[in-house]
Amino acid sequence: MSRPTAEARARRTRRDLKPIVAQISAALASSLVMEEVLALIARRIAEAMGVWGCHIHLYDARENTLTGVGYWAREISSEDAEGTGVVIDLDERRDYAAIVQDRRILETHVDDPAIAPEERTDMERWGEKSALEAPLVFGDEVIGVLSLLERRYVHRFTPEEKELLADLAVPAAIAIHNARLYSQQQERNRHLASLLESSRAMSSTVVLEDVLDLVAGKAGVALGSDECVIWEFDKENDALVFRSFYSRTGGPGQELVGSVSTLDEYPGDRKLLEDMTIVEETVSGYTLDESSRASMELYGEKAVLNVPLAFGDEPVGVLCLIETGQERHFTHEETTLASGIGEQAAAAIQNAKLYRREEMRRRRLVGLLEASRTMTSSLELREILELLEGAVAGLLSGKACTVDVRVKDADGEFLPFRLALQEESERRPRAAVPPRHAVADDALRAAAARQGAGEANGRIVVPLLIRDEVQGYIEAVDAGARRFADDEVELVQILANQAAVALQNGRLYETLKRQAITDGLTGLHNHRYFYERLEEEVAKSMRYGAPLSLLMLDLDDFKSFNDAYGHPAGDQVLRQIADILQRQLRRQIDVVARYGGEEFAVILPSTPLAGAQAVGDRLQRQVSVLVEDEDGAEVIGERIRAHVATALFGDDAGESGVSVTVSIGVATFPDNAPDAEGLVRAADKALYLAKRLGKNRVEIFG
Repeated sequence: MSRPTAEARARRTRRDLKPIVAQISAALASSLVMEEVLALIARRIAEAMGVWGCHIHLYDARENTLTGVGYWAREISSEDAEGTGVVIDLDERRDYAAIVQDRRILETHVDDPAIAPEERTDMERWGEKSALEAPLVFGDEVIGVLSLLERRYVHRFTPEEKELLADLAVPAAIAIHNARLYSQQQERNRHLASLLESSRAMSSTVVLEDVLDLVAGKAGVALGSDECVIWEFDKENDALVFRSFYSRTGGPGQELVGSVSTLDEYPGDRKLLEDMTIVEETVSGYTLDESSRASMELYGEKAVLNVPLAFGDEPVGVLCLIETGQERHFTHEETTLASGIGEQAAAAIQNAKLYRREEMRRRRLVGLLEASRTMTSSLELREILELLEGAVAGLLSGKACTVDVRVKDADGEFLPFRLALQEESERRPRAAVPPRHAVADDALRAAAARQGAGEANGRIVVPLLIRDEVQGYIEAVDAGARRFADDEVELVQILANQAAVALQNGRLYETLKRQAITDGLTGLHNHRYFYERLEEEVAKSMRYGAPLSLLMLDLDDFKSFNDAYGHPAGDQVLRQIADILQRQLRRQIDVVARYGGEEFAVILPSTPLAGAQAVGDRLQRQVSVLVEDEDGAEVIGERIRAHVATALFGDDAGESGVSVTVSIGVATFPDNAPDAEGLVRAADKALYLAKRLGKNRVEIFG
């Protein structure tokens, strides 16, 4: 390939110097757009100098690096395009450092034996034979490096060419400086517009989730990031909660919303919140801690700009701008914009959190008032405790919160209230009752609210105190392992206090209700309750076609017994018979009542006549051998046929004891009567017949 001689180039250079400089200066002044200016500089200077191509690097004094920003060549290959964006660390490249630090023109040739090995490697890689590089200086500041490149042959540059390059570097530096100022101003305007738009958007709602989504989207768009994530700082649990996600490409990430990362697992995030300083991380950075590097590699993150969010002196979260395509260095202007958005976001998040807190307090207050009203308006223990359980679960903010309410049963054990309120015969075995947690034990000992610490689950236990005595407790468990907030503990305590009052009233009501339907001497149902239940059972029998039987029992010669041994002994016999009746009949099915005086009544649902007669015979035999003495001697005459049993009455009767007999009448619905009153009359007639036929016997109506 023919090439001009050095003398010819020198003559042309001297001849064309002034016009070339003037033309290039005029051309460079025609644009302020950085991309256009860089392309124009590279092309004009390369053409003016008659070389293969021209490359422009901008200098970052803070990082001490050169970054390729503009390139022109007679033929541009794909390899040439890769040079744009390449960063050269001047701490590692002494040859380039000399251009910037000494501000001198550097000429290199691939065949120069003195060339640095790394420089020769780069030239061979890019196919360069010769290079002439000059600093771009504006004022007293180096702003970049201008490089002339020759690939066709080794080009020995003349002094005139070097002088021309130095002269051309002056208007080029001015043009780059002006374009940079213009670009910075445009960037500031864009950043201000982004901040203004973000501020308007964030102030348009007070719903926290909407605010976070807006912040993530606006920040991601403003900074041109692939993704943006917002973490909310959970001070009580010392953790960050994944709250919002933005992806420019619509990538996955929403499934992580709601996940929790404890700061013990990520010390870098803890330091970020403590220092309140923006931190830039790259997956290849040597200062990156291993937990953060593992997280970045797991989610395919190349670079992250972490912006702490604080309101006043209190951290509220972290905004993360994420690059997934390639590593990226965020400029000072971009970091400033991110900081501005972060300040706005922190204020918006704080306002939204305050609104959410007040709204939650309002809802809780309404719920608390409603729960209090419904609990205190009820006198049924089961209903009160069911309302309490539902109110606690509904008013606590945990999504996975379960509530267990336990009360003390007759044996002093704390059982789930549904189990504790069952009749003894219906209860499950003790082994089926879940064991009590250690936090509950602590709360019961202290008679005060306690909260679990360092557990897999968040747990709070609040005792139910009635007259300073623990009668039960509320246990709330959050599967999310979060610690309950102080206002949540206070809320449960208020509900517990209200429930304790309602329970006290309910128990008093239950006592009064039992007294109203209970015979005070025997503990059986009384005459009034007997008729109420008989009416109900007759109605059921009519509805379902099931038989219903009634027994009427009367102690034989009981007046004589009282005359002989006194009323206390008679009362003891009545209580003993009541106990026999309760033990011999079906619990929760048959109804036993003291009809009056020494007369008893037994309602036998779903029992035909034959079955009723069998029951009557069994009861008659049980009563007739009620009090048999250990010697078997008779102690009373014709009217009372029984035996002495010292174990029954002792000294109350003045003897070791006596036996009693009972007469029983049996009637069945609907065979013997059309209604409840008729059934009582029929059974009473059968009882009268048993008395007439000699007592101590069972007779059937008919």
